[in-house]
Amino acid sequence: GTFYGAGVPALLDSGNERVYAVSVMAATPVGGYLAHRWSGHRRFGKGEADLITTGVWVGGLYGLAVPFLAGADEDHGRLYLASAMTGVPAGALLTERVVKGLRINRGRAHLITLGGFMGVAEALSVVDLVDDDAPARAFVWAAALGAPAGAWFGYRLTDGRRHTLGRARMISVGAYAGGLVGQGVAVSLGLGHR
Repeated sequence: GTFYGAGVPALLDSGNERVYAVSVMAATPVGGYLAHRWSGHRRFGKGEADLITTGVWVGGLYGLAVPFLAGADEDHGRLYLASAMTGVPAGALLTERVVKGLRINRGRAHLITLGGFMGVAEALSVVDLVDDDAPARAFVWAAALGAPAGAWFGYRLTDGRRHTLGRARMISVGAYAGGLVGQGVAVSLGLGHR
C-alpha cells in the first residue's frame, strides 16, 4: 500500500509533496486491508506467508527488469515504475499459487529464499567468469534466470526435512560467510578484478 501510495502520484507526475504524503497515508491502510481480504479465503502457514512476502519483492524486481531487458532506457522512469507496480501483485499471486498446499515451515521457506539468492549469485559469477566486459543485460538475464533455479534447488534439497528457523538462519550465515571468505582468498591471491 505504501509503495502504491508513492507510486501513483509519481505515475501522474505530481510535483506536489503534499499529494505524495496524503496518498501514502491513505494507501498504506488500504493496502493492509486488501491484503487481509485477499488472504481471508484460506489459512496460510508462516512459511507460506514468508515466501509470498518474498514473492512480492521478487515480483517488483522482475517488474523493474522487464523494461530494461526490453531495451527501455533510464528516461522511461514511469514505465519502470508501472512495470514494478504490476510485478508486485503478480509476484504475490504466482507465489501463492506455487506454495498452495505445500505446508512449508518458516525454516524451509528461509532456505528456499536463500537458494534464490545463491542462484542469483552463482549466475552472476558465471557471466563474470565467461566475459569480464559483459553488458548489463547479460547480468540481469542471469539474475532473472538464476533466482527461480536457485529457489527450486532450495526447495528440492530441503524436501522431506524439517528445518527450524534458527537452523536455517545459521545455514544462511554460513553461506554468506563462505562467500566472503572465498572473496577474501581471491583478493589475497591477487585473483580479484583489477
